Amino acid sequence: MGKRVYLLLTIIVSLLVLGTAKESLALDNSKRKVKAVEANASNNVTTIAKKVPYSIEITEQSAPLGSVITLATNAITIIKCPEEPVNFHLGSTIGIDAYQAAEFDKSVGRNEIYVRPRVDAAGINTNLVIEFQSGPIAIYFHVIELKNGNNAGDFTGEVVIKNSHYKDELTQANQKLLAANTENEKLLAHTKELEKQLQDKITSACDEDKLTILRIVEDNVIFTTRKNTIEQANIKISQLGRLQKTKNGWIISFVLENRTKDFVSLNKIESLSNKVITTWELPKKLSPKAETKLSLLIDADLKEMPTEVTFFIGSTPLKVKTSY
Repeated sequence: MGKRVYLLLTIIVSLLVLGTAKESLALDNSKRKVKAVEANASNNVTTIAKKVPYSIEITEQSAPLGSVITLATNAITIIKCPEEPVNFHLGSTIGIDAYQAAEFDKSVGRNEIYVRPRVDAAGINTNLVIEFQSGPIAIYFHVIELKNGNNAGDFTGEVVIKNSHYKDELTQANQKLLAANTENEKLLAHTKELEKQLQDKITSACDEDKLTILRIVEDNVIFTTRKNTIEQANIKISQLGRLQKTKNGWIISFVLENRTKDFVSLNKIESLSNKVITTWELPKKLSPKAETKLSLLIDADLKEMPTEVTFFIGSTPLKVKTSY
C-alpha cells in the first residue's frame, strides 16, 4: 500500500514539473517572437529618410528597367495617368490602399490613382499594374515609415505615366499647336494687310482733301504778281503770289509758259526731299504758245520754308527759287 502511494506521488510531481517546463518554454518562445517582431519593425522604421525626387516619370521604356518608387506609410502618392484606367491591380494588398479619384474630367486629363500605405506595410516591396486601353504598365514600390512624419523629399509624392497614349496626345497637341501658329501667322499677315489698306485709304482721303484745297487755290490765283522767274529753252516759269503756310504743309503756285510751237512734257516736280502734291497727273503735256497755272502742296516741316522747286521739262531740270 505504501509503495502505491509513493508511486502516485512520484507521477503527480513529474506531471507538475513537466507542465511548468512547457509553460516556461512557451513563454520563452513568445518572448523571442515579440523581440523578432520588434526588431523587424525597428528595421522598417527610419529616423532619417533618404531624399528622393518628389515627381518621377514612368515610360514604357523605363518601366521594364525596374524604377522603384518610394512610398511612405500614412502618406498618399498620386499616380497621374494619361488616359482613364480600365483597371488596376496591387501586387500586395497587405496594408496598402489604392483607389481611383472619385471624380475625373477627361477634358483636363483628371485620371489619377491614389496609393496610400498603412503602418503595417513598412518594409514591403510590391508593384501596381495599371491597365489602359493602349496597354498595361507596371510600377514598383518600396514602402518606408518615418518616425518623425513625412515631408516633401522623404517619399515620391507624384508619379507621371507617359505611355504610347501620352505620346500620341503629345504628337496631336504639337500638330494642333503648329497649325494654330500657322493660322496665327496668316491672321497677323492679314491684319497687317488690312492696316496697310486702311492707312492707304486714310492717306488717299487726306491727299484728296489736299487736292481739293489746291484746286480752289489754282482757280483763284491771279497772274499779276509774278516773281522768282526762270527761263530756259523757251520755257518760262514764275512763282505766282506768295508762299502760304497751312496745317497740311506749304502751298505755292506757279505759271508755266511754253513759248515753243510744240507740246513739251512736264515729267516730274521735286522740292528737295519733301513730298510734292499736285492736281496734275504727271507727266503732263504743256500746250504750245500758252501759259498754265499750277499749284503745289509741299509736305515739309512748317518750321522750315521750302526755298526751291525743281521742274523736269523732258529730262532738263529747271530750279525755281521760292519766297513769301
